[in-house]
Amino acid sequence: KSSRRVLTASATAIAARISECCRVVGVQMTVGTEGDSTQAFLTTQDGVEMKVFLWEGRDERRISGEGGVIVEVQRYFGDATKYHNYARYVLQAAEGKFDIEDYRDKKARERSYYEVSRKMLADTEQETKCAVALATVQALFQSGKADACELALQSLAFLTDPSHSRSEIALSAGRAVLAGSNNATGGGDKPDIR
Repeated sequence: KSSRRVLTASATAIAARISECCRVVGVQMTVGTEGDSTQAFLTTQDGVEMKVFLWEGRDERRISGEGGVIVEVQRYFGDATKYHNYARYVLQAAEGKFDIEDYRDKKARERSYYEVSRKMLADTEQETKCAVALATVQALFQSGKADACELALQSLAFLTDPSHSRSEIALSAGRAVLAGSNNATGGGDKPDIR
C-alpha cells in the first residue's frame, strides 16, 4: 500500500516530517513541482524517482477514520524493491513513526556487515592466490633446475613473510614445504631438488 491517511497532524506538520526523513535518508526533495505545493518530487542516490502527494481527506459523513490528510507515494523510475523501502520510510515519517536513531543504527549494522563480507571475500581471494602461488613454487622445485629452485625459494620467502602475507598463509606455505604438497594438508611426494 503506497498511501496513508493521517488524522493526527496538519499537512504542514506532515510535510516537515517527510522533509526531515528525506534529509536523514539522503533523498533529494523538490517541493512544488508544476506549480503545485501539495506534491514533491524525490530522487534517491540509487536512481529511484518518486512523487509524494498530499491530499485533503473528505469528512462529509462524519465517520471515524475519514478526513485528515492522505499521503500518497508513486514510483516514476527505478528499482521496485528500493522504491518500496523509500516509500515505507516516507509513509512512516508522515505518520510520525519514522525513528531516526533506529534508521542510523540499521545503516551502521549494514555497513559493518558489508565490511565483514568484503574482508571475507578478500581473504578467500588471498587464499586462492596463495594456493596458486604454492602450486607454482612446487612446479618450480620439480623442474630440477637451479635457477627455478632459487626462484621457488624466493617465492616461499615472500609467502612466509608476515609483512606480505597473513599468518594463515604463512602457516599454509610452511605446511606445504614440510609435507611436500601444495594443498597444505600433507600428503604428496616431496619435490626432488637438485
